[in-house]
Amino acid sequence: MIVANFYHLKNTNGLFYYGIDYLHENIASVKKILVRPALHAAAARAFPDSEIVACTLARYCTEILAARRRADFIYTPTSHPLPFLSRQMVVVHDVYPFLGLAGSIKALLLRMSLATSNCKIGYINNSDARSFAVRIGAQQGRTLFAPNKFPQRPAGAIERKARDGAFTVGLFGTDSSKKNYAGLFQSWLAHPERPPLRFAAYGHRTPYFEDLLKDHPQVEVELVESDTCSLAQFLARVDLVVSVADHEGFGRPIATALLGGVPCLLAQRPVFAEFFSGGAHLVPDIPAVVDAMIAHARGVRPPAQAAYAPPPAAVDGYRSAVSYLRSQAAYNN
Repeated sequence: MIVANFYHLKNTNGLFYYGIDYLHENIASVKKILVRPALHAAAARAFPDSEIVACTLARYCTEILAARRRADFIYTPTSHPLPFLSRQMVVVHDVYPFLGLAGSIKALLLRMSLATSNCKIGYINNSDARSFAVRIGAQQGRTLFAPNKFPQRPAGAIERKARDGAFTVGLFGTDSSKKNYAGLFQSWLAHPERPPLRFAAYGHRTPYFEDLLKDHPQVEVELVESDTCSLAQFLARVDLVVSVADHEGFGRPIATALLGGVPCLLAQRPVFAEFFSGGAHLVPDIPAVVDAMIAHARGVRPPAQAAYAPPPAAVDGYRSAVSYLRSQAAYNN
């Protein structure tokens, strides 16, 4: 059986939904889902027929020890391996948490945990997560390409709802500075010919986002809470999706936007090229993004591209990773 370890997730971010997809594919084998109390309600909505355990640290340790005695397979959709435990899988999404002084300490702890177990290490992209997994000690044979599940293509293109005529740029995520919104806003404010537009950010109210608003009072930014507004509803409110994020692991909302026919303008990043080439408009840097964003607002569009389709390597990788998890769940049945 599978014990899903969501304990290290603090909100319903992309990692939360990543883990949900993999569990739904193996729901009959899921014994328990371990979460922090703040995520109990969200997990219960996602898995109404599963046992959701809201864990204090003591309860978490107790549940892990019990899972080990039962020889359950522990699936952790984050990069938090448990030492001395080999029947587990963890997932590396991006290198951002391991940058800087605090990040180097996290990387050291991760190396130590990996060295004391023989766990499987999933990585969600080949652009940088794979090489990072190798650098921190994932020997050949321990890694597994475990990309995100691509969302279903909507039945029809998502149509923007009329608001008041203002051009709206959609932004995804409000968790950390890796989103690079400060650079985007500064370049936007410095542009001599910017037309009126507003930004809408899909995410949570975080210290990072609050500081961003305080530092850029001249920019009109609306926060759309992702817990109260569906992604489809958000996309219906925007004219263009923009991302200049550094160290992004995937970009599930971007994939949804592309499959729904919403134009996406992205800074050139290896991960974006891996997953979204042929659909998104990729430009070299933030000033080029701002130039293209202004052109969009004025009705000038880049040449039309063929309908976007998920890359076959990512689709096949997801299926293979789901099969691996299923095989491990059956190991002790």
